[in-house]
Amino acid sequence: MRKFLTLVAAIAISATIIACGKSNNGAEDKPLHNTPNEEPAGKEITKKANGSIRIMSYNVGVFNKYIKDGYEDVANIIKEADADVMLFQELDSCATRTGGVYQLKHICSMLGKEWDYHFGAGLLSFQGGKYGVGIAADKTPKSKAAKNLNNYNDGERRGLAVMEFEDYVVASTHLGLKDEAQINQLAEITAFLTEKYGASGKPILLGGDLNAASDFALIPELKKNWTILSTTATATYSTEKDKYCIDYILLLNNGAKVEVLNSEVVREAKSANVKTASDHYPIFIDMKIK
Repeated sequence: MRKFLTLVAAIAISATIIACGKSNNGAEDKPLHNTPNEEPAGKEITKKANGSIRIMSYNVGVFNKYIKDGYEDVANIIKEADADVMLFQELDSCATRTGGVYQLKHICSMLGKEWDYHFGAGLLSFQGGKYGVGIAADKTPKSKAAKNLNNYNDGERRGLAVMEFEDYVVASTHLGLKDEAQINQLAEITAFLTEKYGASGKPILLGGDLNAASDFALIPELKKNWTILSTTATATYSTEKDKYCIDYILLLNNGAKVEVLNSEVVREAKSANVKTASDHYPIFIDMKIK
């Protein structure tokens, strides 16, 4: 939920990890929350609805919010979920604090099949690299786009990553912490996506960590142009006593329709401990294009 404030030193990265150049490995770091991954895995993630597209959004917390190396757990969760499109938030790209690794490329290399991916920077210069959001898909998109969002006096800048497919458009973002920033950043996103894809007639979906619970000013504001497709009945932020739903998947109100067959917050998985993989739970929708 919060931006990753602690500038942790580089974690020890194995030789198999995909780096952006020479790794700057310093003293071994403790994760932000030093919680051991000892809890057993839970029940299996719900199977994807027949004939549907599963879009999953996941704030992965640069893969070390609770445990030092969360790549394997996150990869196992994604594979078990059988997602078709992944919307990631809190990714480092070649930053020294996470060993100079292009994290989006690395996680995609662990998913067992070819994934196309696209990064959208929020911080264009951060510890020798960048920090932002990303998209991964198990098929090749028609086009890709990205946008760097203003911060509106709310700390770090934010990013947007977009993939366009033959029959829909999907984007990933991570909004600021304050009302003004959230509302203005969403307005930037809405204008950008509408101008670029609005006339296509395709459904335009936006997913990510909006940092806004139901009582935030952003929620009634976003409903002017967007429809919330993902469930809001369950908390998505795994700290703060599991109280807050702040991760969403939205549909732009441009006249295009989708049918949502199922939506869940993934709080358990058979293959990994979701609770310690990140400080957010992944969310998904199973949809069909109308």
